[in-house]
Amino acid sequence: MKNNINKAALILLTILCTSIANAQYTVREYFASVARSNEPFRPLQRIELGYGFYNMNTANFQFDYNKTDVNNQLIDTYYVATMKPTAAMSASFGLHFPIAMLRNRGVVAVATTFAYNKMDYETDKFYLTSTNYLTYKFATTQLAARLGVDLMVGNHGVLDKSKPTCYTIGLGLAPTQFNMTPSIIGTDGKTTTGDALSKMKMQPYIKAEIGFMAGLNFKLRATYSFGRTDIMRITTPSAVPASYPLATTFQLRSNLELAFIMMPLSPAWRKSRWY
Repeated sequence: MKNNINKAALILLTILCTSIANAQYTVREYFASVARSNEPFRPLQRIELGYGFYNMNTANFQFDYNKTDVNNQLIDTYYVATMKPTAAMSASFGLHFPIAMLRNRGVVAVATTFAYNKMDYETDKFYLTSTNYLTYKFATTQLAARLGVDLMVGNHGVLDKSKPTCYTIGLGLAPTQFNMTPSIIGTDGKTTTGDALSKMKMQPYIKAEIGFMAGLNFKLRATYSFGRTDIMRITTPSAVPASYPLATTFQLRSNLELAFIMMPLSPAWRKSRWY
């Protein structure tokens, strides 16, 4: 029994050593091949441009309204709303850098993506009296610089347009700048705009892609960002216009971004490279 275990361990060690040596050889030869090919713009062939939607993003809005109405009656109301955006879009620019080869199947890569997301939110009417109401609107944007590690299998990893499809799974962190401009629309239709608010937060994310070659390489991407962010948390009445409630909170939740990606320089990829 002990001899069988020793033999199995020896075989496993041999396989691992061979695999590691092959992987090192593949990585070394890949970059040597790129250097010999005299293609200074080859890294640019990995550029990705994307457009998508943030329609899965939801937000919590709540306030404690403690003021008097037009009849000098005290209003003490706690209001909570879960909102989806009335308009949402996402634009992105990305580039990845291989750090390990998976033979001729794909790469492990460091992926960078710069994303701009815009979402507009609006609450239902909040009635102060039977005839007077307020509607809260929030114009929000996100600027994210995502940095992560991707496992890329298929044409986009090895830049080979003879491969018809590609797949990606990845994860990373995204320093994200949140900006928001709140406003209130009253019964008379006039708008009161508050000061712009901003906040920086580090968001972890995961993503998955599936793509195909059709002249250009196209991909469908889903990116899920984790965490909740309090963009607005105001408790001082003097810090906001007089029409605002005493305490206001606006919180963005974890969200899902769906995007359509194209790689504009993919027609320059070679066919059936050895790697």
